Amino acid sequence: METNVSSLKKTARLAGLLYLIWVITGLYGMFYIPSQIDICGDAVTTAQNILSNEFLFRTGIINDIICNALWVFMVLVLYRLFKQVNERQAKLMVALVIVQIPAVYIMEAFNITSLMIFKGEMLKTFELSTTAPDGLTRGCELSR
Repeated sequence: METNVSSLKKTARLAGLLYLIWVITGLYGMFYIPSQIDICGDAVTTAQNILSNEFLFRTGIINDIICNALWVFMVLVLYRLFKQVNERQAKLMVALVIVQIPAVYIMEAFNITSLMIFKGEMLKTFELSTTAPDGLTRGCELSR
């Protein structure tokens, strides 16, 4: 019985540590970065802020990825704690988190894509005509 209580205490402490780190990364991503970049109701100024604070925007993307990875690990640790109380509810918690994670990573892909569009990198990949190695041009040209 003593080892079971000791094991639960270690698991609870690990969950608390992960939760503390998760909250710190979440505060950075939810309050500091938007206050520096987002201008409510002005998309042009927001886009200019993203370009002028590109490093901050990129740290926000990395922060979100780290925050969500911590969220997954924290929920798995919480599952170990809660399965002794109600295993069905603990499994439901894990299932709901697993369902939300792909959506978060898709949103981060949209953030990366928006940065590429603002920098003009996306347009370079979709040129109207390309030159073949033999010097002939092929592409979306109209012949008249």
